[in-house]
Amino acid sequence: MPEIDFFFVDNEMEALMDYALGLGFQFTPAIHYVTVPPPQFTERADILQYSPDHPLWHLTRSDYADLPFSMKRLDGGRDVGKYYIVQREGGPMIDLSWSGIRSKDNLPFVCWGNLSHYATFWFPETSEFKRVPDSLRVAFNQLATFIRAHSVASDNPVSEKTGKPWRSVRIGKEAARQWANGLRLGTEPYLRKPKMMPS
Repeated sequence: MPEIDFFFVDNEMEALMDYALGLGFQFTPAIHYVTVPPPQFTERADILQYSPDHPLWHLTRSDYADLPFSMKRLDGGRDVGKYYIVQREGGPMIDLSWSGIRSKDNLPFVCWGNLSHYATFWFPETSEFKRVPDSLRVAFNQLATFIRAHSVASDNPVSEKTGKPWRSVRIGKEAARQWANGLRLGTEPYLRKPKMMPS
């Protein structure tokens, strides 16, 4: 699964969103819905209304998303009767976990973000998994390139359990500057720090 992990403060996350909107992406929050189909937001204000409370988003664009989202009804739990988007069915889609500044125990920190996509998706007409189109991979790389260009590499701690380095994470340049002033990147025990400060 192609993916990139990152820590962006709020204004960096909004810059990524603006860049994606400029490239024609539509944003759909991964929440439980009363009705179907779910909204596909193309306006900044609509996305920002949801982003702090709903960290996972599905990104689609007309050049790669040929199928509607596959929706399934919840049969139990507190949201019984509501619908959710089934990953790897419909679309296909790119998944975005929203980063930004949050607070835990009255201490601000930057929460982890992630951009990823599955290599295959379920194609209902032939009842088989198909490889995602090249246009989705190009779209993913456009967003990943933006993240890399606006960030620095993290220092990768070694796992006490396995003795192997943790996976690399990108740290937004502004997030790195705020880290130098005491802002935490992540939460215990998974705190990160920049390998070097941005110029």
